[in-house]
Amino acid sequence: MLKENWLTIALLIAYLAIVLSIFFQIPQLFTLTVIVCSLILFYTTLKAERFNPLVTILGILTICLWLRIFPYTFSIPLGVDPIRDIIYAYRVIQEGTLIYNMPRFVSYYQYFPATQIIPAINAIVSGLDIAYSHYLTLSILLSLGIIPLIITLRNIVEAYTKQLLIVGTLYATIPAIATWGYWVIPMSFSMLLSAFSIMLFAKYFRSRKLEFMVLSLVFSMLTVMVHAVVGAILIGFYIIALIMYYLCYRKSTTLRYSSLKHFVTYDTTLTTYTIFYWYFTDFTDLLLKQMNRMYVNMVQSLSKLFKPSIEATRSVIIPTTPKVEKVVEYPQVIKYLPAQHPLFYIFPRWIWSTLLILIPILLFLICKVWKIKVNTFLKSLGIYAILMLMFTVFSLYFNLIWKADRYIASPTTIYAIVFITALLTSIIKHRLNVKVKYLVVFLVVTLVITSILDPRVSFYTNPIEGDRVTFKVNERAASSFLVSMHDSGYIVSDYNLMTMYLYYLITKNNRLDLNIAFSPIYHCLGKKRWNKDWIFLLRKYSIESYYIWDLNFKRDPKILNKAFYLANLVYVNGGSFIFKSITVKE
Repeated sequence: MLKENWLTIALLIAYLAIVLSIFFQIPQLFTLTVIVCSLILFYTTLKAERFNPLVTILGILTICLWLRIFPYTFSIPLGVDPIRDIIYAYRVIQEGTLIYNMPRFVSYYQYFPATQIIPAINAIVSGLDIAYSHYLTLSILLSLGIIPLIITLRNIVEAYTKQLLIVGTLYATIPAIATWGYWVIPMSFSMLLSAFSIMLFAKYFRSRKLEFMVLSLVFSMLTVMVHAVVGAILIGFYIIALIMYYLCYRKSTTLRYSSLKHFVTYDTTLTTYTIFYWYFTDFTDLLLKQMNRMYVNMVQSLSKLFKPSIEATRSVIIPTTPKVEKVVEYPQVIKYLPAQHPLFYIFPRWIWSTLLILIPILLFLICKVWKIKVNTFLKSLGIYAILMLMFTVFSLYFNLIWKADRYIASPTTIYAIVFITALLTSIIKHRLNVKVKYLVVFLVVTLVITSILDPRVSFYTNPIEGDRVTFKVNERAASSFLVSMHDSGYIVSDYNLMTMYLYYLITKNNRLDLNIAFSPIYHCLGKKRWNKDWIFLLRKYSIESYYIWDLNFKRDPKILNKAFYLANLVYVNGGSFIFKSITVKE
């Protein structure tokens, strides 16, 4: 009893440390306390005979919620896609109707703009600003995604309360889900709906009550409407589940033929509905283009692996003399490339992503060797999760699908989490070799810790792989100054995050007379757009990040040097600079 009291006290101290690290904005302390809190919860799950369920469940919700809210203490809004959705919500409230030709908006989303309208309704009811309502409403909703996963687990393996904490810890921390819990996008909400669909189907699988299957179908349709790719991955799971049920039905006398018919009806209805919805929203055209691109990318990747050994026939056409253009030299202001960051930033991502693929395979093998029973629904989850995660690696290697780690791995992680927790629970309850049990637990704990250490989860910035998703105080001040003082002409800045933030300020302040150049700076220079009246917002971070350096400047200092040559500095605040165009003859 004394040990359980100490665990409760340790958890409460960890919760307090998390709150203090958020209040004082100390990411390192926040990351450390979240790791400590997760380790205490794991110890409680595995060792404590008696514990306070309310305190431990509060611990999981604390981790899950604060990992999603912590970045907002640095800046709101954040992330390119969420800013776009906020702009859409502002425009809807301003115009009093849904918009079906919104510029810079994904056309597919406008037919069912759930993640844009739900926060807008909450803003109207609560009086919150739309931006705050957008992040807080969706972050809290996505944190509650733990609930359908817990209920799914209860229906599959009848897990005890202690084991249910593992599924919550994994859901709270794995970056493939945690990232989209603060960088809220339609895919995040669609993943939540798919979790409810799986939960209801698991309840049908256990009770055989048809109403659960009907409700599951409704949530599956909503998943398709909110995000096409998550809906397609959900359909893939139900197809795999149908195949597995049919194979088991042929060998078993206990499985019902009526359930098999319900399975077929479910899959047929959902697939037919999805095809018609995609056709109605013109998503089919986008899908066909992507499939054509997949073929081209595959051929290009294979050509690099298998280069032809026979030299190709030489052309008989005489080549023309290339046109030589004089390159204008500008005074050098920027002379260096961004400094390389230590590789340890990237190590946690490699570790957790590798474990996420390997742990389900290992658990499958352990259950096969020790003959631990795995039911049909759970087996379908595991096989599908392994196949889709392996396909993610294959897609990334051959450049088949753009951002496969987001569009495939993130929705698939839902299935992997339930499968890992269910089999881990079965292995813990089974009389296995103690070393095998501890090995599995050690790997799962490592998965959690490396997930928390991933830069996108702990510090919300990844200097090696991408741009920051938050804005510093000086960047927000410079942006507000520019929008309030600038009268006309083009506004040029770092393409993507910064341009979308400026677009947000223009929409919020109803300054639609201003124009944002939604293209990289080298592209603006090429179009001679800078011969007109333009103003250039440059962040210090622009020349420190390899991602921005490559995206906006092609890693070529001459591009920035030319911009400086054509402009005068009119504003500086330490981390951001504003330049205004001058008339210069080249």
